Parts: sequence; structure tokens; C-alpha cells
Amino acid sequence: MEHVDDTLPPDLAVARVAAAQYGVVHFAQLRAAGLGTGAINSRVRAGRLHRLYRSVFAVGHTHLSRQAHWLAAVLALGEGALLSHVSAAALWGIRPSSSTKIHVTVPTSAGRPHRAGIVVHRSRTLATADIAEHEGIPATSIARTQLDIASLLKRGPLERAVERSLILGLFDLRATARSSPPTRAIAAPPRSRRSLPRSMTNPRRRALSSRRSCATSATRTASRALP
Repeated sequence: MEHVDDTLPPDLAVARVAAAQYGVVHFAQLRAAGLGTGAINSRVRAGRLHRLYRSVFAVGHTHLSRQAHWLAAVLALGEGALLSHVSAAALWGIRPSSSTKIHVTVPTSAGRPHRAGIVVHRSRTLATADIAEHEGIPATSIARTQLDIASLLKRGPLERAVERSLILGLFDLRATARSSPPTRAIAAPPRSRRSLPRSMTNPRRRALSSRRSCATSATRTASRALP
């Protein structure tokens, strides 16, 4: 979370944090700015703060960007939470998503309260290499994200996501091999297990042979990593 300058007047400190966080702030940041619970509730009633989740607020308005909703969901799940799965894939730009649900992975096997609109994934296997930040939003790394979506997507969309990461220069075969195995959602119905296809070539895009070789290796690596 963004550092709060507690030497500033509370509302100015909050405004600066919100400006750096797509217009959303955490309850702890409001307290760090010098606002007590009464002052926070008063601003909610006045329409200066808008509660998105129990501990996350939008400042001034609710006309929020997609990034704001992603960050709010991550903040709502607490320390160590990461945007993940199809939501992280959209953040990284490797696969668009029209889902109204936001996927977040938390580094624990213990329960955390469910939040409306958030699909929560639990993981005890998140390694340092699986943790990243993109556009100011904590998220799973490209390698971990690709392994996570491998358990959710059909062959065609998965091929396009991997090739997109190759085109953007984000694909890292070694990182994919090192990444922790994905886990299952706890807030969504279980889905059938799917392995990545053995071949990631796409004739229509006429990918370079080196890309085809890397993608095929990625397929095998991810297939072995799936539970």
C-alpha cells in the first residue's frame, strides 16, 4: 500500500494516497492519515468516501477504472493478496477478460472472509518468484498466471494467451518451470482438470519457429505442474 504522509492535514493525505492508488484507499491508510472511525463514517455519510468493501473505500466518487476495482479487491483480502488467474492475465495484457468476478490469490490455507464479486484462491505454495506488481497492483507473476489460467481455459484461448505473452516479450520458460503449481478456487464451483495442449503452434499467426519451440516446452512444463 502507498505510504501515508501523516504530517499533512488528513484529507490532503488521503487525497494523495488515493491519487496514487486509482482513487481507492484502505481503512488502515485512513487511520494513518489521522481519521478516526467517527470521522470516516461521517465522510461516508457525506459522500466523500464510498465503501467498496468492508475495509476499502473510493475517495470522492465511484466512477472507477478497472484497475481501481482490481486494486480494491486485492486490498480487501489483506496482506499478501495478489490479483491472479484471468484477472491477472488481463492486467498483464496477455488475455482480455469480460468477467465481472475478480480473482485474487491469498497466501494461506486458512479461511478469509468472502467478498462479493471476488473469487478467492488459497495457496500455501506461493514462492517469491510468483509475486509481482504491475501498474501498481500486486499480482501473480506472468509465469504463475499462465499456470493458473491453464486450469481454467480451453485450448484455443490458452494458446492465444501464451502466444500473446511471447509477442509482448513477457514469456520466460525458466520462470514457468520454477513457478509453484496452481491451486483451486474456494469461492467458485470446481472445474474439470485440463492439461495444456502439447503443441502451442498457431498456423494462422505463422509464429516464428523459436516461439513455437518455447511454447511447446511451456506446454509440457505447465502440464506437469497442474494438480
